[in-house]
Amino acid sequence: MSEKTTDASKEKKVIAIIAGATALAIAGAAVPIPIADAAMITFVQASMLLSISAIYGRVINRNTVPGLILAVGAMHVGTTFASFVKGIPGIGTIAGTAAQAVIAGTITYALGLAFNSLCIRGLDFSRENLKESLKDKTIWKKAMKEAMKIIQLKKAVNFHVEPPKAVDHVRFHMNLRGRGAAQLKVVYEDNSEISSQEVAEDTSELRFDVSNLKVGKYLATLQFGEKEFAAVHFRKMA
Repeated sequence: MSEKTTDASKEKKVIAIIAGATALAIAGAAVPIPIADAAMITFVQASMLLSISAIYGRVINRNTVPGLILAVGAMHVGTTFASFVKGIPGIGTIAGTAAQAVIAGTITYALGLAFNSLCIRGLDFSRENLKESLKDKTIWKKAMKEAMKIIQLKKAVNFHVEPPKAVDHVRFHMNLRGRGAAQLKVVYEDNSEISSQEVAEDTSELRFDVSNLKVGKYLATLQFGEKEFAAVHFRKMA
């Protein structure tokens, strides 16, 4: 296998990781508790960075990743993103959790692209290098575009969960017609995987038992092909 083929293979895996994390961040941003969704999204972003670094065979200290994310967010991401948010069609009319979902998705995708750039260039995983990478306007433009595509895909397949809070089970609803089978994965709020299963194209409703799960918040993703994702969240009650 040529070096060019290997690089292309890595890039495909990275984009799939970033897209999946973005879908989860979008779903996490819909949790109507600011502190809760911030913590959930941080776990998702941390897992994304760890997965990307692993593809390149590079080691990053797991304990420092959340601090890196929060530091970049506080020092740089917010102001950089603000100059681009006006470019999202209709953003001025979007309120509450809908706007939070757009912002969370865009920031997560941009973070993934910027971190991938450090890996490709062999740079240290420092706050300074990551912030410098995030100054690239093309990263933010691509991140916005991809985040909006993920949000639109969720609407297109009508992926939702009922009830949003449950003790015994939840039901996932979807419309996969014309898209083929999908992979359904459920993760806990710390992004640890709970289950993964294939869903047939003719599935419109799927019952999922939560009776043995611990109390807390969960995210579920539907993956179509290599890099198309839709995600929802639900809560297991005592």
